[in-house]
Parts: sequence; C-alpha cells; structure tokens
Amino acid sequence: MIRLDKREVDDIEAVIYWCQHDDFWSRNVLSTSKLRIQYDQLKAKMKPKQPTQIIEKPKGKIIDFKIGGE
Repeated sequence: MIRLDKREVDDIEAVIYWCQHDDFWSRNVLSTSKLRIQYDQLKAKMKPKQPTQIIEKPKGKIIDFKIGGE
C-alpha cells in the first residue's frame, strides 16, 4: 500500500487503528487485501461528524444547529 498506492505510513496506521476499534469494521477488515479495498471508505468514515454551532435564543434556551444545513 505504501509503495503501490503511495499512502503514508501514518495514515495507514490511523485507518487500521480506527477500523479495529469500530464494531462493524473490525469484523469486516481482517486482511490487508480488505484494508486496501476499503481504505478510501474507511478514511472517509474516520472524519469527525460536522461541527455544531450553539446559538442562544433571547429567552435563554440553547439550540444546537449543525453548520452547513445538514
């Protein structure tokens, strides 16, 4: 993967660590060939969810809105 796919060692290590601590992916990525096939999808799923922005309404209630409208 490092040589053929030009992936960084640190990135591969992070993806392996993440997928082996995920309930679903730890059961589905059991070999380097599966890791290579699923790598891009795993890396995308690793990204944190959209940040949220807290806005205070005039009456003191707090509403949690996702940034970007999703």
